[in-house]
Amino acid sequence: MPSPRSEFSHPDVVIVLTCLSYYYRGFADDELFTSLELLSKSDLADQEYGIWTSAAPALSPTLRHFSGVNLKDQARCRQSLFPALRYVKPAVDFYLSNVVFAKEMKEFPSKLSASGWDLAKPKAHPLTGFSGTIDSKRVLPLAVEALDLPDQRYTNATVLDCLLGNENEVLELGEGPSQLSVLDTLLDAVTKNGMRVILDVGAQIIECSNAQLAKHWLESAPASKTDAVIYFEDNDELSVVARDGTVDAFLTSPFTSNTERCLVFLDQAHTRGTDLRLPDRYRAAVTLGPAITKDTLVQGIFFFLSRESPAASTDTMATACMRMRKLGHGQSVTFCVSQEMQKRIRTTCGVDPSQSIAVVDVLEWAISETWEEEVRSIPLWENQGIRHLYQETIWDRVARKKNFSQRDAQDYTEPEARTLEHRYRPISAAMLSLGPFTLLGKLTAALCPSDIGKQQLGFIQQKAEAFKLASAAQSANFQEEQERELAPEIEQERQVERPPQVAPKPHSLHDDVIHFACTGELRLASAAFLSSFQALEKSSAVQYFPPGVSNFPSDLLITADYAHTVDERGQGFCSDMYQRPVQWVITSKLHMVVISQWEANKLKQLGSCSSHAMLRAYLPRPSLTFRTLEDLQIYTVPATASDEVRPELIMQLNLFAGQLYLRSYQHYVALCRYLGLSYMENRGDKEIAADGFVRRKEGEYAGCRFETSPIMFLNVLIQKLRRDCMGIEKTHMGKILAGEILTEKDFPEEEA
Repeated sequence: MPSPRSEFSHPDVVIVLTCLSYYYRGFADDELFTSLELLSKSDLADQEYGIWTSAAPALSPTLRHFSGVNLKDQARCRQSLFPALRYVKPAVDFYLSNVVFAKEMKEFPSKLSASGWDLAKPKAHPLTGFSGTIDSKRVLPLAVEALDLPDQRYTNATVLDCLLGNENEVLELGEGPSQLSVLDTLLDAVTKNGMRVILDVGAQIIECSNAQLAKHWLESAPASKTDAVIYFEDNDELSVVARDGTVDAFLTSPFTSNTERCLVFLDQAHTRGTDLRLPDRYRAAVTLGPAITKDTLVQGIFFFLSRESPAASTDTMATACMRMRKLGHGQSVTFCVSQEMQKRIRTTCGVDPSQSIAVVDVLEWAISETWEEEVRSIPLWENQGIRHLYQETIWDRVARKKNFSQRDAQDYTEPEARTLEHRYRPISAAMLSLGPFTLLGKLTAALCPSDIGKQQLGFIQQKAEAFKLASAAQSANFQEEQERELAPEIEQERQVERPPQVAPKPHSLHDDVIHFACTGELRLASAAFLSSFQALEKSSAVQYFPPGVSNFPSDLLITADYAHTVDERGQGFCSDMYQRPVQWVITSKLHMVVISQWEANKLKQLGSCSSHAMLRAYLPRPSLTFRTLEDLQIYTVPATASDEVRPELIMQLNLFAGQLYLRSYQHYVALCRYLGLSYMENRGDKEIAADGFVRRKEGEYAGCRFETSPIMFLNVLIQKLRRDCMGIEKTHMGKILAGEILTEKDFPEEEA
C-alpha cells in the first residue's frame, strides 16, 4: 500500500494545510509588514483595512483607519497594531491570496520536461554507472540494469554489521531547558560526550549557517583540546576556522596534515562524497530526520573513514567497504535522536517507551524508510518512463519525416496549468486505473510506438500494479510537486506595453461653449456638444453595448474638446489609453456639460461664467476615506453656488466618471432603477437575468430606458478605462456589477 504521507502532495491539500497553519499560528511581524506595505499601494486600502479592523475588536480607535497607520514607526506597529491583527482571518486571507499563493501557485500553460530516462537511453557505447548499494535498483530506467555481482553481495550486510558493533550507540535527546534551541541542545550533548564530528544527515540544524555553527561550536569546545573546526562554506569549499577567527581553505591550511585538534561539521548536502583523514579515536554524532533511507544514512556515516588505515583487511572489498575500514578499529558513531524521531522509531519498531532505543532499532527504521521511499518513487518513475517513451515516439516520427514542424514542437511539450474541471471533476475507477496513460499513454498509443515501446509500456504498468498503486492521482501529484521546485528557475523579464505614439489633438474653445457658460442657454444642435458616452465610441467597451454607446440613455453632455484628445486617424485605433478624467463641469438649471481642463482654464481667464451657469470642480470618489465631491460645492465659479443640480445628472456623472462608492442606500436604489437592476431578492414576480438585469420593465422600472443589460459595458468602463484594471470587487460599484444585492448595512455612515 502507498505511504499515507504521499497523500499530502496533492496541491489542494497543501493549500488547506497552509491556510490552517497561518490561522493557527498567526502572522509574523515581517509578514504583517509585507501585507501592510502591499495594502498601501492599493486604491482599496481603506476598504480592505476596514474589513480587517471590523474583525479586530481589541484594536485601538486611533488605528482603526488606515490613514492612522505609520509603517515607519515600527515600534508602535509591533506594540499596538500587530497584536490585534495577528490572528485576524481577513488579514491572513489577504496575505495568502496576494503573497503566498500568488507566488507558490504560479502555473504555466505548458512545460518541457526531461529525466534520468533521457540520460540512460541506449547509445552507441555501453552506459555504466556506480552506486554503493542496490537499494534503488527498482527505480532505474528500463535501459539500465543493476549488476549485482555474486562476490560483492555481502557488502550490504557487512556495512550493517559494522554499525551494529558495541562501540556504536544511541543518544536520546531530551527537551532540555526552555531557553535552549535545538542547536544548543545538540552542541551541549556533543561536548559532554566528547564527540569530535557532527554529521547532520537528518538536516536538523537549520537555525544558522555552517560558518556560524562552526564558530559557535569552537567557542564552547575546550581550548586545551581544540584549535579549529572544519566545515563547508556556502560556496561548497572545504574550509577551517581557527580560534582567532581566521578562515582558510582546508587544503592550504596547516590543519590539512594534522587534524588531531580539529572538530568537523558536515551539513546534509556534504555528508556524502567527502573524505577526510581523521584520528582513530574520533566519535561522530549522527542526526536523524524524517524519510532518511538506509543508503543516505550509511553513506553519510562512512564519509570520514580514511582509505589508508593500517588496520585494513587485504580482502577484496567494495569501495563502500573500503571507506569504512576504521569503523570498528577506533572510530565510532552515536545516533543523536530528537524527541520527534524517538516517537517515529518507537512506532515503527514497536519499542516500548520504558525501553531505550538501540542501534538495531535505528537501522530497522532506516530500512523501513527505504521501502517507503521506493513506494513513493514508483509513481514518479512511472510518469517519467511514459513521458520518455512518448517523446521518443515523436522523435521517431520526426526522423521518418526528416523535418521538425511546429506541431511536433507542440506535441513534445506537456500541459501544466489545470482547469477547475480537471482538478475537481469526478474520475471513474476505470480511468483511475489507467494512471498516467490518461495523459500520455493515449497520445503514445495514437502515435503508434514501436514494438519495444509497447513492451516497455506494458512492463511499466505491470510494476505499478505490483506495487498496488492507484497511480493516476499519485503520479500526477508527485510530478507536479517535482516541477514546482523548478518554477523559480524560470526567468521572466516583464515589458510594459505602452500605447502607440499619436499626435495630440489641438485644443479649441467653441463659441457655443462660451455662450452656454455666459447665459446658461444650451444650443443642442451645436457640434460643440456630444452625448457623454460618445467619448467611448472607439474604445474596447463599445462591443459590450450592442445598441451603440451613442444610444446609452444619458442626459449628461460633454464638449468636443473633452471627447477628442488625440488624432484618431488610423485603422484599428483604440481610445482606451487616451480617455480624459472628469475634473470640471458647467451646470445650469437643466443641463450639465463635462469640459476639459484646458477649457476650464480659458473660461476662468475670460470670466465667462455667471449666475446662469456655474463652473464646478469634481472628482470621483476613489475610497471611503475621501468625502464625496458629488455635491459640486468644493470649488465653484462664481464662488457662491446656490443652484441645485438635478440628482439624475449627478448620478449619470458619477457613472461616467467611474465613482466607486455611493452616498447612501437611497442613492443605490435610484441607481438600480436607472440601470434596470434588481436591488432586492427576487420573489418570482420579476424576470431577472443572472447579472441582475430586469428584463420586463414595469412598475418602479417603467422609466428605465435600457433595453439590454449595461453591466458588461460598465464593468469595462469603470474597471479597465477608469481604474486601469485594478480590482474593484469590494467597492459598492464592484459588488453591483458582480450581481450582488446591497443592503442598508453596506452604508454604515450615510452622508447627508
